[in-house]
Amino acid sequence: MISSIVLFQVNSFWILLLLCAIFFSFMLPVGALGDSLALNTSQLVGTSFGRIRMWGSIGFALTSLLGGQILSRIGVNHLLYPYLAVSFYIDS
Repeated sequence: MISSIVLFQVNSFWILLLLCAIFFSFMLPVGALGDSLALNTSQLVGTSFGRIRMWGSIGFALTSLLGGQILSRIGVNHLLYPYLAVSFYIDS
């Protein structure tokens, strides 16, 4: 969270590029870990992996649509606030 707060405050392209590289190097494994968690959960619950992925994709699409609507109303320059709200919600 700290790195993302700093990321939104940077004005230099090269520092932004460096911070994005660091940030996304830590975020890169999240997709594979999510797939592994979904596969394990599907085996535990007795449902198909595809069904879990389908609902995850629908949730992602709806969240993207809602997030786009919110950002169009508040402006992209205020992206930090919804990002922090989601980050604090996920951490808790």
